[in-house]
Amino acid sequence: MHPVTLLLGIHNHQPVGNFGHVFRLAYDRCYRPFLDLLERHPRIRLTLHYTGPLLDWFEKEEPDFLDRLAKL
Repeated sequence: MHPVTLLLGIHNHQPVGNFGHVFRLAYDRCYRPFLDLLERHPRIRLTLHYTGPLLDWFEKEEPDFLDRLAKL
């Protein structure tokens, strides 16, 4: 049997004009826990994509998230 290579690409998006509480809920339930997991398992290799509105929200509301993300 031949080895299989799996490529993971994670796309994260919130639409322009979405409500702040929706961003917060997604951050608390998804984005932050996933980053926590990646920090605990540094051998996981993947591509992460975040859209502009989401990056803008992180920069304003959770700048530490971007610092942590940059360290991966």
